Amino acid sequence: MLSLMRKHAGSWIIKFILGAVILAFLPFGYGLYRDERDSQVASVDGQPISYADYRQIYSNLIEQMRQSFGTALDDEMIKSLGLKDRALNQLIEAKLMLAEARRLKFRVSEAEVADAIAKIEVFQTGGVFDPRRYEYILDRNRITKEQFEAQHEESMLINKVRSFILNNLTVSDAEALQWYNWQNVSVDLDFVLFNPVIYKNIDAKEEEINAYYEKNKSSYKKEAEVKVRYVFFDPTSHTSAVGVNRDELQDYYDTHKEEFYTPKTVDARHILIKVGQDADAEAVEKAKTKALDTLKKAREGDDFAELASHIVTNQYINGETIRLDGALRM
Repeated sequence: MLSLMRKHAGSWIIKFILGAVILAFLPFGYGLYRDERDSQVASVDGQPISYADYRQIYSNLIEQMRQSFGTALDDEMIKSLGLKDRALNQLIEAKLMLAEARRLKFRVSEAEVADAIAKIEVFQTGGVFDPRRYEYILDRNRITKEQFEAQHEESMLINKVRSFILNNLTVSDAEALQWYNWQNVSVDLDFVLFNPVIYKNIDAKEEEINAYYEKNKSSYKKEAEVKVRYVFFDPTSHTSAVGVNRDELQDYYDTHKEEFYTPKTVDARHILIKVGQDADAEAVEKAKTKALDTLKKAREGDDFAELASHIVTNQYINGETIRLDGALRM
């Protein structure tokens, strides 16, 4: 369809003034086919944003504001609306969205672009797409059909990514209410501005000062403070500048042996299985079997703590203790 538009778009001139209508319908694409000599105002992932593209978007925003505010739009209002930042942010967002579209492998066919352009009212005559009017309008705006169609394709790709993101988002009623409350929160504030400088020639008597102080002692109360002066020394920051030879090390060791002495220690664990002194032979034999079985498992490598946790009673055998100590000897 695009090739058909180009074929039938002739040089016939439509005699009417377009003005702001042109700015309203043009997508905010940023002309990848512009002269590469344009100065660069920013870059996104190495992709430049030219000054010409920035000026185009900035001009579009000003025209949109002028349609809304009319003659009230002045330099001060333009500054307060932050149109310069908004123009640059639009270009940056477009770069990022196009990069995401490529990553997601989104595509816009030639037929989709042609259909979308044909639906733009400014290109229509009597509600039907007019190829000659299409060419004339683009020519008046100094943009080729190839450039405009490429820009429109980019805009459609961006809309696809935006729709993909937004259609997969869900916002609960609670979240919506929280956001609404945050956006519309207001505070009623009453205040009095007091400037003591304007009050001069005030003569307060000492008795009045003392009386006021006694009445308002709490307002002069101050938490206790401590002034500390210290020097922080970090030995690790000086180790690289210190050299110690072997003889010095040996000498220090010989004269400070007590610092390096560690007494011998023994880690011992034992399991006690007890029965009462009046226990019968069966109970004694049962306890002995349990002790021998525990000893066997310990020697075979079973966890000692796990074995100990299974011994739930302390028992004696004929008044004597069967002991499994750290050496696992009975």
